[in-house]
Amino acid sequence: MGMPEDQVDVLRRWARGDFYPLSPAELGPNALDELAADMGREPIVWWRSLHALLLELDEEGVRTLNMPFAALLDVGGEQLVNEVASIAHRDPKVANAFWDATDFLRRSSEAYRRLGRRQTIDAFVRHVPRIPRSPKQPIEVWEDRWSGDVLIFLNEEDPDEAWAVALELLKV
Repeated sequence: MGMPEDQVDVLRRWARGDFYPLSPAELGPNALDELAADMGREPIVWWRSLHALLLELDEEGVRTLNMPFAALLDVGGEQLVNEVASIAHRDPKVANAFWDATDFLRRSSEAYRRLGRRQTIDAFVRHVPRIPRSPKQPIEVWEDRWSGDVLIFLNEEDPDEAWAVALELLKV
């Protein structure tokens, strides 16, 4: 999968944190606004570049791409969101980034609907044994962290669904 070098370079700079903190220049557009405008012209091309970077970056780099990923999902349209959600079903790292980006957009309900109860439960079952027993222990594998965030979200926003997930977790 070939990636346009200029898009990769821009996304790598975001992952390094070069554009943070974001601040509007005289209340005008900021770097994220400019990036979203560029992404809106070729969202699939930008997704390919971002996807490749998600696969190679560590947790901090992926987290730093949260706002650009959210901007891409926002401007990319239904087709792009469907493609990303489909990949998220096969790739825990993409699922985690997808959840975080949609949460940033305040579209967690949509993310949960797309990821689904079964995937959330499977991810949570994989994630629980990895949770450190003490705050000093690092989390070795973080890709399924989103599943715990989903449970918190459901508890606050959809208690009936949270209860259904809890009952299914007890079966597992």
